[in-house]
Amino acid sequence: MQQMDRPWSLAQQVDAEATAQPLTFDDLFADQHERLYRALYLIVGNTHEAEELMQDAFVKALERWDRIDNPAGNLDRSALNSTRSRFRRLQRAAKPDPEPR
Repeated sequence: MQQMDRPWSLAQQVDAEATAQPLTFDDLFADQHERLYRALYLIVGNTHEAEELMQDAFVKALERWDRIDNPAGNLDRSALNSTRSRFRRLQRAAKPDPEPR
């Protein structure tokens, strides 16, 4: 039986993170846009809605870029919050108006 490689130590992981290049917005977009679009399309079922929600999430991420610790997580959270807000607006619009007094 072959000996398995040992997992990285915490010190090695910290060193690797310290020498890594900082993530740029362009890198985030290239890495995440397709995944986020597909996830949003599965939720809303409409290509135009999914694209609009994805674009809004990226715009919000760009506006806060200097304050974001976890860009991909922030992107997902922003997209999900926008999706929930949109569904709530649609539900309110679909409710019948109460009878006038």
